[in-house]
Amino acid sequence: MLYQMHIHSLICGFDFRYAAKNTGNVQTLREQSYFDVIVVDSINDRSIKISSSRIEPLILQGQVLKANRLCGFAYSIEGIVCHGFKRGSTILGIPTANLDVNNEYVVPVVGVYAGMVSVGDQMYGAMINIGNNPTFENKIQTIEANLFNFNDDIYDQTVRFYFLDKIRDEKKFSSAKELKTQLLNDIERSKKRLIALEKLCNKTCDVWQKQHFQF
Repeated sequence: MLYQMHIHSLICGFDFRYAAKNTGNVQTLREQSYFDVIVVDSINDRSIKISSSRIEPLILQGQVLKANRLCGFAYSIEGIVCHGFKRGSTILGIPTANLDVNNEYVVPVVGVYAGMVSVGDQMYGAMINIGNNPTFENKIQTIEANLFNFNDDIYDQTVRFYFLDKIRDEKKFSSAKELKTQLLNDIERSKKRLIALEKLCNKTCDVWQKQHFQF
């Protein structure tokens, strides 16, 4: 029983259910006298409840901007910066941080995203790529980001990637040169999206208590 755990207050959603066959609900909780019950009312968007069942499919489909607007801040995943193929720094001249992420995270669909990366208490604008890099025919999916105005070595550090908006699908290019041209365009487009989504960027920084970056 919950009261045996010395609970003083319990917070739950308005549609919370519990016990065998979901026979327990908010009303049965309120009928007991062992602890206080605080019920959070429904928070709606267009008269429909905002819930994980609405947000998760949007993330999986790459519609992160819609998911972010429901959340009020940018969706993010945390991981450790690991060594990649080093093509970004050696072949393309566009270094990236590769993220080794827990497989329990909901990862957006493959593609290129305008986003941010937090290192310590500082937030940096970024272009984030999720995919198999078909130009080089990778066998595994990677998540990597080019951080703007950043040159530090962050291997083995824990960082967080924030997804603001998807800017294009994954595409195979005929050469490394063609890929580099596209990535440079992606970087510029990402910067423009960050400027356009400044309020969302600032709100995300506030939620995670990170220092705001300059666009």
